[in-house]
Amino acid sequence: VRRALIIIFATTAIQPGEPSTLASVVPAGAPKFPQTHAGRMAEAFVKAFNSGEDTQMREFESKHRSKAALSKRPMDERIKQFQELYGRWGKLEVRKVLGDQRVSLVAHTAVSDEWLNLEFELEDAEPHGLEGIRIAAMSEEPSDQAFGPLDAAARK
Repeated sequence: VRRALIIIFATTAIQPGEPSTLASVVPAGAPKFPQTHAGRMAEAFVKAFNSGEDTQMREFESKHRSKAALSKRPMDERIKQFQELYGRWGKLEVRKVLGDQRVSLVAHTAVSDEWLNLEFELEDAEPHGLEGIRIAAMSEEPSDQAFGPLDAAARK
């Protein structure tokens, strides 16, 4: 059962060929991110978010956000939202990574003890920047069943 609390947290993707450096953020035994454009982008987002640092999130936003998304909302508003979410949730502990070209994460929050499904939404056209992240709060700890992108009913 999922209770949908949708929050759009817009970011963008890592450029192909950029190194993936999440080892210091995700504990040993954590799920592996796919080595695809979408997987590297999701991994970079978790790294920036879990740093808790405005400068790292600002750098991530500036470097990886789609141009269209950047033009719709000022950076200061984006950083304020990051601060609010990080203050509420703390670090995200990624428990499941699903998909290759379209990535969803199941994560547990350190501070508020919540379960979240994060669905990364990329532009269709090159450079496939991230338009946003749909974040749905789940009402209970997930079972071992497969999780994936939210369906239309779960988004309501």
